[in-house]
Parts: sequence; structure tokens; C-alpha cells
Amino acid sequence: MANLLDYLEQYADTSLETLPFNELDAALLGQIVYLPLAEAFEKGDSITMRKAALILKDHPANKPYEFLLRARLKTLQLAGGSKRFEDVILCYFRDDIDDLVEKQFRAVTYMISGAAVITFSGTDLTLAGWKEDFNMAFKSPVPSQREAVEYLEMVADETPLPLVLTGHSKGGNLAIYAGVFSGGTVRERIRRIYALDGPGLRQQDCARLNDLEFVPPIENYLPKRSIVGILFNQMEPFHVVQSHAPGLLQHDIYRWQIKGALFRRVKGLSSRSCFYDMALDDWLVSLPEDDSRLFVETLYDILSSARQETLGGIIRGGRKSARRMLAAQASLSPSVNQALKRIMKKLFAGSRRSVLRYFRSKIGWRKDDEEVAQSARR
Repeated sequence: MANLLDYLEQYADTSLETLPFNELDAALLGQIVYLPLAEAFEKGDSITMRKAALILKDHPANKPYEFLLRARLKTLQLAGGSKRFEDVILCYFRDDIDDLVEKQFRAVTYMISGAAVITFSGTDLTLAGWKEDFNMAFKSPVPSQREAVEYLEMVADETPLPLVLTGHSKGGNLAIYAGVFSGGTVRERIRRIYALDGPGLRQQDCARLNDLEFVPPIENYLPKRSIVGILFNQMEPFHVVQSHAPGLLQHDIYRWQIKGALFRRVKGLSSRSCFYDMALDDWLVSLPEDDSRLFVETLYDILSSARQETLGGIIRGGRKSARRMLAAQASLSPSVNQALKRIMKKLFAGSRRSVLRYFRSKIGWRKDDEEVAQSARR
């Protein structure tokens, strides 16, 4: 089935005047921002897509776990070699990783088709980035959310153009957060926000929407069996996209199906995704903030014990990384172990409640329902 790369190849010679900027363009730009663009910006504060593709054309991506990097590099090469995107200007690049405050933030702005398209990156492989994601379970705002608002307002000061915000994964969360929490004059300049399988907002942040006179149009996309995008409170209505990828690979946007210049829509989330949504909501609501913090801090401490800065480093560390993490887990104090057992007990109890609540809400059974029930019994 056709995907984003097929779209880019098919419409390479189609100008933005002939086919205006659309959701697939927003999704593609949201993948390019993941790339090591710092190499491209060594030559100046702005650069064309064609030039960025030339600079990164030989960037290595041969590790087994770098399959997404390979797809993103191909996206840049196709975009840089296309009439549609070759002259697009990339500017205001920012890459800010801070282990001390547990922040991972990256953004770039594209000057395209009479608008400034601000793109926020999702989580990279740094442990600081993953720790910040974990912190979202009990903390708002996290540092990258604050920086997303500041970055948006900086770009708005630099250019009078209309604004478009986009991002995948955590980048989608940042796009919505920045759009909602920016100042009124900036917010009114936002044409549209594209969020692609990003975690939703925490309940207290959603409440702000009721106080705003103007909320930019939000286009929210989730794959059929979403796992990441169902976290917290999603902006509704959202579009559900067909993807036959297994498990967490549903999050891989290159596995989402397209039809023409749009994502291929389906009627709703799968039954399994709805169940996960209920179970996670039950767990997060029932878990006190102190327990959430303990769970996150302990998990991070175990990962950090591998003495690597990235998940890729942990994988490359092999048995040495595994031994260090097992030793860190074994050295946990009795009180921490007891607390973790209590937290996991709440998770399983919440899952049982979700199973019952879910099936009671259904009329009839479907194949996905039986799969969920079997999983619950196991």
C-alpha cells in the first residue's frame, strides 16, 4: 500500500500552487526535523531544502535500529530533489538537550507557500528525551513544552507570515501545547496545527481551552491501533489512519497508508486501542503523583546505570549494559521494591476494571474484542 514516500515521489514535480500544502506535507516535514540538521546549519542560519539534502546525503544509517533514520534521510533526499520542496528555506533551527533539567527540544521552521511552518521534533534516542517523556505522567509543563511556546513566539516576532504548527509523537504534543499556551496575538495568526500520534494534554491543560476566545484549528491523527497517541487527553475529533503495522510500529508514520494526497481514513480506533486507552486512564487517575514520580525515577535510574547517553548506546553496550542495569535493579532498597509492587498492583487492578467496563459498554462481540479478552485472561 502507498505511504508517505510514495506520495513524495508521485508529487515531486507538483508545485505548492497546483497542490496546496496539506496533511501529508505536514507529516513529511515533521520527519525531517528528527534529522541531525546541525550539520546542515553549520553553513549559516538558513538553508534551502536542496542544500540540506546535499550536505546530509552521505550521513550513515546502517545500524539495525536506525530504520527510521534511513526513511527520514530518504525523505530529505526526495524533498531536496523535488520541484515541490527544493527551494523551501529552513531556518531558526534549535537543538537543545539538557540532562540537568531533563529536556530534549528540537525545532526548525520552513518558509513555504506564504507561511512559516514550525515543526517540533518528537523524542530522539537520548535518555534525557525519554526521561522528559516519562515526566509528563506527573508534571506539566515539562521544559520542552515551555520552550515550544517561547520558540513559537520568537518565530512570530521574526516574521509577519501566517503560522502553521506540526509535529509527530512528542512533537505533536508540543505543537498543540505551544498553540494553546501562546499569547493571543500569536495564537490568532496560526492557520492550523497538525499533530500526528502525539500524546494528548493533561487534564489541567485541557481546561485552558475553555477560557480561550480563539483556538486554532487542530488536525489530530492517530493510527488505528494507536498506543502513544491515546496517552492523556486527546483533542477531539481526531482522524484515524489505516496502518497494518504490529504493536508499537503503529507509531511509525511511514507505515501509515495514504490515498492520493491524504491519509487513508478508517472509522475509528481498534477495540484493542480503546481498551489500552481505558486501562491507562484508570491507572494514571488512580496513581498519586508521588507514586508516578517514584516509578519514573526508578526506571530512569536503571536505564542510566548502563552509563550511556542514548538508547542506541545501551543497545551497543550489549551484555555490559544488561549486567549494569540488572545490578541496579537488584540494588533497589526494600522500601522502593515494596512501593513498585504496590504501583504494579494498581496497574493490574485498573486493567481488570477496564476489561469489565469496556465489554459492558459494547453491544455484541468482534474479533478484536475476543483478542483483548484473551489477553486479559492471560
